[in-house]
Amino acid sequence: MKNEQEPTGKMASIAMQEHIGTDQAIKTPGGSLETGAKPSVEIISHDVVSLAVSDIQHFAAIPDFGLSAAFHPMVIKTGMGFFCIDGYEKIRTAVEAGTPEIRVELVGLSEHSEADLVLRKLANRLDSRGGMPSYPTAVYTITKAYAFLVASKEGLKPLGHGGNRRGAQWTGNREVDGKEVLSLRLHKDRDTVNTYLRYGKWLTDETFEALIEGEADRSFFEIIQPGKTRMVKTLKGKRQQGSEIAGAVSSLVLKWFGEYDDGEGKPDLPLTSSRKKTARAVESQKGAKAAAASATVPENDSAVTDDVAPPTIGKKLIAAGNALIESGTRILGGLAGADLEAELNALQAQWEQTGHEIERALTLLKEQLAA
Repeated sequence: MKNEQEPTGKMASIAMQEHIGTDQAIKTPGGSLETGAKPSVEIISHDVVSLAVSDIQHFAAIPDFGLSAAFHPMVIKTGMGFFCIDGYEKIRTAVEAGTPEIRVELVGLSEHSEADLVLRKLANRLDSRGGMPSYPTAVYTITKAYAFLVASKEGLKPLGHGGNRRGAQWTGNREVDGKEVLSLRLHKDRDTVNTYLRYGKWLTDETFEALIEGEADRSFFEIIQPGKTRMVKTLKGKRQQGSEIAGAVSSLVLKWFGEYDDGEGKPDLPLTSSRKKTARAVESQKGAKAAAASATVPENDSAVTDDVAPPTIGKKLIAAGNALIESGTRILGGLAGADLEAELNALQAQWEQTGHEIERALTLLKEQLAA
């Protein structure tokens, strides 16, 4: 690997900073970490320096985002050592080339927290420092980060970074509080975080690998979610367990992606009863219109169209509203835990499906008006 040219001026003075060994105590502005209660993790330094490549560890608690576009790898320094959270491929290349040192962007933290490192690795790339990740990559890493937070033994509230001042709601439930931490640290609202997690749930690493390599877009996740939710509900009804559900769902998602990626963008999703009714109604309308056209159009006129009147949007919204009222009634009746989650997932799926049907209806209407 070609060595980077040594900087001059201000950057040269930064390069001459003392290499702080991992055995030295890290101090906060207020003193040693070993006094009093544990503070929240804070940044105590941020510079560009040269580090020995042998000192840098690859932080892989969550997957990398692929190649980083950042000029320098980002390394976090804690009392436990030096951990690369972005651009590790540059360090690997330096090792293979026998280069003893490499320039890095070094962030010093007041204490070591694996959960905090996970969040910094995630937020660093989603903030586009190393280039924006693809949509399936973002879904994958957010899903992995959430699983890490839920399984971690670390307290989640200190990871919120001022969440109390911004109205954070802490419940003591790790599954709920984990989403709150992601919302605060990624600067995204809870609905957005929930959407990422909903899209990533029940997908295996191998499935994500295929979706990332195939460059699946956001629309694919949106289109398949209702079918995915229905399948999970069916499998749970058959008393299948987590790994069985993940395997079955992932297999079907890959099948859908093959159909979506064939150029048509229309995976063969299973129809719900309401979609079956809509499909039958559309076919009926097609038949009636074709019959009317054959009876009224002169034989020499070949410009018979096969347009279908869009479904009544108002009725769709009324049906979705009634479903919302029914779900609200059931929730008020005392649903909790897995039952509550299933209810909310089913409701979300219905609203998403209604949205897609309305969008298709409006598109068709616009085409008819333009004809």
